[in-house]
Amino acid sequence: TCALPIFKDYYEAPCEKYPDGRHIIICQDKLLWEGKLDVSLQGKRVLPFVPFQAIRVPKRLLAMSPIENILPLQWQYNRGRSKLVEDLNMMSRPKLLAPVDSMSEDSFTDQPGEILYYDPAAGERPMYLQPPQVSSQAIDNLNRLDAEMSDIGGIHDISQGKLPRRATSGFALSILEEKDTTIIGPMKESMKNGLEKVFSLALGIAADKFVESRIAKIVGEEGGQEIHFSGADITSDDVRVSIDEQFPKIGR
Repeated sequence: TCALPIFKDYYEAPCEKYPDGRHIIICQDKLLWEGKLDVSLQGKRVLPFVPFQAIRVPKRLLAMSPIENILPLQWQYNRGRSKLVEDLNMMSRPKLLAPVDSMSEDSFTDQPGEILYYDPAAGERPMYLQPPQVSSQAIDNLNRLDAEMSDIGGIHDISQGKLPRRATSGFALSILEEKDTTIIGPMKESMKNGLEKVFSLALGIAADKFVESRIAKIVGEEGGQEIHFSGADITSDDVRVSIDEQFPKIGR
């Protein structure tokens, strides 16, 4: 089998040595392209990368996601759930305690209504070995871990459009909603800004590359409409993202 070629893109922001920046494309050991940075936003050459920041950390290049804080709790939750499933399986299908040579190996199939034959001369009759009951503390621990993950992530019933049991008044609901919004607000704002920049960059590229006239069709219930446009008709300031909803929506 042939190994697929590896392409590498190198982008360099404008500096004193390269005022227009640089864009280099390399395939294996061959130089395919070397030129100025050809991505611009509002007339300024920028790198074609958009970070979606969640929780900014001082002296750290990459922001921190709430998932980093939730992961240790998630690992404990997974281990607790796995242990609980094992205990429930043991309770529903307990081990069978039988004297030696009192049963043949294929006599027990664990089927409903099964007739189990044993040799009374070999000893007492077989009996199920009852496992200990599932501890209520194990279930309480899972519920507590789930509540802690919801607190860290800032996603409770109110954020999912569900009515919390502990609050029914409008004032109480507004307080709970504000609490979640305080946590996830910076993340939603980062997503809003990131999406605006991504699509603004895309429109800027289209404005530079769409030399010939293009046609866009808008289809509705009463028919369609064609819009003729070229790159000169596109501006990168047209993108607006609304964060009024639970998840951002892209609009023009």
